[in-house]
Amino acid sequence: MGIFPPTCDVSFLSGCAECNNDGSCTCQSYTTAEADLLTRDQTYWGGTINACPTLPILMYVLYSIALLGSVFAGVRCTYALVMQTKLARRLSRRWVEHRPNWVCAMLILSTLFNAGFCIDKLVDPEKVIGVDILPSALYAASRSMFYTGATTQIVDFFAVAMSVQESTYGQQRIREALAKEHLLFILPAVHTCVE
Repeated sequence: MGIFPPTCDVSFLSGCAECNNDGSCTCQSYTTAEADLLTRDQTYWGGTINACPTLPILMYVLYSIALLGSVFAGVRCTYALVMQTKLARRLSRRWVEHRPNWVCAMLILSTLFNAGFCIDKLVDPEKVIGVDILPSALYAASRSMFYTGATTQIVDFFAVAMSVQESTYGQQRIREALAKEHLLFILPAVHTCVE
């Protein structure tokens, strides 16, 4: 049989049926090397297939569950947005001044992008994040909206806490602290660029 190159793994968990002469793994009929974040198929970059650890049927099941979860979360966030909009009207606030509206809107967008990503992966599971444009853009947009919504929620939490403390510690000190809150919006932008 010969000595296999060090990149090819023919163990039971690897999913390889055998290794080719070039060191590439030949996947068994029920496995694939395709994955989203840690793909073992390096042929995109001129490499070899190192292992075939992914079960396609399992990926279909997981993306279907993620799609249902995204739809469910999107419906719940839409309901929360309607409730927060009514609350903002009752408090005589404009829509844009009520931070929970922004949190709900960002989370709705995140669930929509995530649902689109799941649908794209269910339709064409061969697409990979970082290689193909559509799944990469949907994934990045979903995560960006999620991180922006989470940051807005943190800012709102601190703003409410600071407004409660204004009566105790004084307005000038609290306003200086609130001015720093805008720096928190830089975090999602930096995270998106790094991702």
